[in-house]
Amino acid sequence: MGSTKTVNTILLGAQILKVLADGTSRLEDIYRQVGLSKSTTHRILKSLAQTGLAFQHPVAHTYHVGPLLLQISAKTPTLHRLLIVSAADEMRRLQAAHHETALLIIPVGDRRLVLKELPSDQEICFSLGEGSTMPICVGSSGRVILSQYDDQTLQKLFAHLDIPPEASNFMSDPELRMKEINEIRRQGYALNRGETRPDVTGISVPVTGYVCPVALSLFGPKFRYNPLDARSDIRESAERISAKIRSAIGQTGASRDVRHGQKDNG
Repeated sequence: MGSTKTVNTILLGAQILKVLADGTSRLEDIYRQVGLSKSTTHRILKSLAQTGLAFQHPVAHTYHVGPLLLQISAKTPTLHRLLIVSAADEMRRLQAAHHETALLIIPVGDRRLVLKELPSDQEICFSLGEGSTMPICVGSSGRVILSQYDDQTLQKLFAHLDIPPEASNFMSDPELRMKEINEIRRQGYALNRGETRPDVTGISVPVTGYVCPVALSLFGPKFRYNPLDARSDIRESAERISAKIRSAIGQTGASRDVRHGQKDNG
C-alpha cells in the first residue's frame, strides 16, 4: 500500500511540474488544472520546492520550474541529443560562413535555455554560454519560441507570466504582442532588438518537428554584423535541421509549427 501511494505521489508531482512548465504559476490555477484539492496541491508543491524541482517566488508566492530542472537541462545535453546531433552540421556551417556566434535555444518553463553554442571565431564576439537562461519573452530567440505555440497556449502562458523590465514594451500589450508574434509566424524569423545588450544584433528562426519549440540564432556585434544578410541562409539551415529531426523520429505529417513552410517575400 505504501509503495503504491509513493508512486501515485510521484505521478501527481510530475503532473504538477508539467502544468508549471506550461506557464501556470498561481496555486488557484494549478490545483484546478491537475484536478486535486487545493491543500493536496499545495503540499506537493512545497515538497517539489524543497527538492529544487519547483521554485516559489518569495513576493508573488507564485510557483515556477525550479533550479534543479534547469540544472538538469543545462548539464545533461544528452536529454536533447537528437536535436543537437541534427543541428550540429548546420550550426558549424553557419558559424563558418558568417563568422558569428550560432546558438540553439529551447524553452524551459518560463525561461529559454542555450542548449548549444558555437562562438564566433572573431576577436570581438558575442557569447551567452551553454546552459545559460533568460526570460522567455526577452530577445529574438524567445519571440521565435513563443511564435511556435498555438494561440490558446500563449494566452495561458501570458496570463501567468511576469514581463521583465528588459523585455520589449510591446510584450506588455496583448494586442501588440500578438501582432508581433503573428508577424514572426508569417515571415519566419525575428530580429534582435538589443534588449539585453544594445551593441549586439542577431536573427532567430524556428526549428520545427521537435518535441518542443526550438530557435536557431546567429548573433554578433552591430558594428560588424547585419543579421538580414544571413536571413535566407539561416532559414534554409533550420529547414534542413527540421527535416533531419522528422526523419529521425519518423514524423511524416505536417509540422506542429503553424508557420512552417511559409516564407515572406523579402
